[in-house]
Amino acid sequence: MNKIIESHGGDSVATLVAGTSFVPLPSHLCNEVAIFQETGVSIDVLPYGSDPVGGFVTMSSPSGAALPCAANSSEYSVRRTDQTGTPTTVRFLHRQYLR
Repeated sequence: MNKIIESHGGDSVATLVAGTSFVPLPSHLCNEVAIFQETGVSIDVLPYGSDPVGGFVTMSSPSGAALPCAANSSEYSVRRTDQTGTPTTVRFLHRQYLR
C-alpha cells in the first residue's frame, strides 16, 4: 500500500563551527526525513538518544537516505565527519504521512 503525504517541505542546517559537535535538524512535524548529502564532504547522522561516540551513520557525498521519525525532524543531528570547523550546509525534506 502506498503512503499518502499529508504535508511536506524542505529545509537545511549548517554544521557547527565546533566541528566535533552535532547540530539537530530544524524542528518540523514529520514521520520521515530525507537527507540529501551533496556537500562534497562526508557527514555523520546521529539519531536522537544514540551515543555520539559510535551511534551515528556516516554518509558520503553524494548520497541520500530516507529516515523514519517518531514525530519530528529534530530527532536527527548532523556534523562533518572530518570534524573540522568549516560549516557545511545539509539539505533535507520532511514528510508527514496520513496514518
